[in-house]
Amino acid sequence: SESSSSSSSSSSSEEEEEEAAEEEEEPEEDHLLNDLSADAPIVESEETPVPRWAVRTVGAGQYQTSYAVSTAWPGAVAFCSTKPSVKFANIYIGFGLENTGKAFTPKPMPPVAPEPEDVAEDEDVPLDKENETLKEMEEANWNEEDEGEEEED
Repeated sequence: SESSSSSSSSSSSEEEEEEAAEEEEEPEEDHLLNDLSADAPIVESEETPVPRWAVRTVGAGQYQTSYAVSTAWPGAVAFCSTKPSVKFANIYIGFGLENTGKAFTPKPMPPVAPEPEDVAEDEDVPLDKENETLKEMEEANWNEEDEGEEEED
C-alpha cells in the first residue's frame, strides 16, 4: 500500500509541475479595456514622447464631462458623464491615417499629360455619292445571294 501511495503522490506532483509549466507558457491576453497609460507613447523624437491619449475634464457638478482624445488616431474621441446617469460615447471623424510620429508627405502627382495633336477631319461625303455607294453595296449583296441560290439548285 505504501508503494501505491508514493506512486500516486509522485504522479500528482508531476501533473502540478506540468500545469505550472503550461501556465508560464501561456501568453498574456491583450485585454480591450486596459488603462490608457498601458498604451505605448508615440515617439516623435527621443526627447519628446507623446502619450496616445490626452484626457481632460470640463464642466462642474452634474454637468461635468470627461473626454479622451486620441493622439494616435486624430479625430477619435471618447467621452463620459456620470451624473445624473452614466452616459458615454465614442466618435471618430478622421481620414483613417494613424499618427506615426513621422511627418506625412504625400507622393507628388504624376506629370500632366500633354495636349493631343489635332486630328484631321474627313470631309463629308455628298449625299448623292453616299447613296450611290450604298446602292452598289446592296446590289453586290443581292448578286451574292443569287449566286448562292443557283449553286444550291
